[in-house]
Amino acid sequence: MSDEDVNASENDAVLSDEQKALIERTEWSGRQVDWLLQWFVKLVGSLNIEIGITLTVGGSIISGNLVSHQSYFDKLAEDVSAPFAKIASEETAETMKNMILAYKPGEPGADDPASQYLHLKDCQLFTNGVQPTGSGALWRGKISAVDGFTLGRPVQS
Repeated sequence: MSDEDVNASENDAVLSDEQKALIERTEWSGRQVDWLLQWFVKLVGSLNIEIGITLTVGGSIISGNLVSHQSYFDKLAEDVSAPFAKIASEETAETMKNMILAYKPGEPGADDPASQYLHLKDCQLFTNGVQPTGSGALWRGKISAVDGFTLGRPVQS
């Protein structure tokens, strides 16, 4: 038995059952994130490109173009501020746009929460085998909530 094994055994003896359970949950929670999907999200962000993707999330199918979190927030700010230009003023619209952009994350890093989310534009939702609902929508979701994915979008007939 090595010194490391002895130290690990001694540390385990000191930990309570609750602490051991917390460590085990923490170790498993990291496995909920699909590393390959996370890699595609980071690739799209670093190259500022779009990739067609179809996701399975909780029994629904969501399809759209995977975009960077920067692109998502830019488009979100435009979409949210546009109605204010019509009902109020350009100044109000610009204020709304700046409020949304204030939440725009910086460049994602290994510990950045932004790397835990993915963003789609031109999104369609398929449920119960029915024709897609919505078109052109923005969508944001947790990578850990995605059950499966395929690159590309379904062909519409």
